[in-house]
Amino acid sequence: MHIIIIISGKGESEIDHYSRKNPNWTADRSNGDIACDSYHQYKLDNQLVKFSISWPRILPTGDPTNVNQRGIDHYNHLIDDLLVNGLIPVVTIYHWDMPQKLMELGGWTNKIIADYYEAFARLLFSVYGNRVRWWVTLNEPQLVSVFGYGQGLSIRPVHPPGYNHTGVGDYLAIHNFLLSHARVYHMYHKDFKHQKAYLSRVYILKAGSILHPILSPNGDYPPVMRERVDKNSKKEGRIKSRLPHFSQDEIEFLKGTLLPHSN
Repeated sequence: MHIIIIISGKGESEIDHYSRKNPNWTADRSNGDIACDSYHQYKLDNQLVKFSISWPRILPTGDPTNVNQRGIDHYNHLIDDLLVNGLIPVVTIYHWDMPQKLMELGGWTNKIIADYYEAFARLLFSVYGNRVRWWVTLNEPQLVSVFGYGQGLSIRPVHPPGYNHTGVGDYLAIHNFLLSHARVYHMYHKDFKHQKAYLSRVYILKAGSILHPILSPNGDYPPVMRERVDKNSKKEGRIKSRLPHFSQDEIEFLKGTLLPHSN
């Protein structure tokens, strides 16, 4: 869950709006304003790998021309921290938090939502695709379709947006979920699948400086690290590099010295 809209430029999402409007939706009348506070606690949360990117934190109103840079920066920090800790990010693009402005257009019942969703996904691939190789397009679309657009008010509010249009709203929603998924899938394979992957400088200089000498076949520091530090040291007028050199014996001595890990 993500913290309230007033933090760092985040826009209101469907679940923000719905949980405030329907306080009895949860047993303890809590909402998503604070929840588990992953916005501030992401370093602790990074013991986990799978997370979603909040659509309204990146695009507060859903308008792809109105990008919240603070939202972009937050997920850059999160992803880099995952990599530094040796974890592989698996990112869900949509996990039940469409910008409220798009919900007011009909949400997933409006076919135009595929345009907005594809634009959002394209932005994520462009910004984070150099570090994220695993993407999940949609989280449980059938649940949202049935309980959000079909039976939302049958007994009590079940899921945002809480519509009660069984046999119409649920079918429209699942139909547009499927089309949106397909558009993003084909867009990714056409424009991003062959994007050259590289590890961020943060990962190389922090995690790589430790892991590369131990795990890589050739040992020693990462080549890009060696080249960069040697070059900068020379520019600074130093006699030798700020990054010490291993002897060949030391390289061989270090290689493969990873202790078994158990929890």
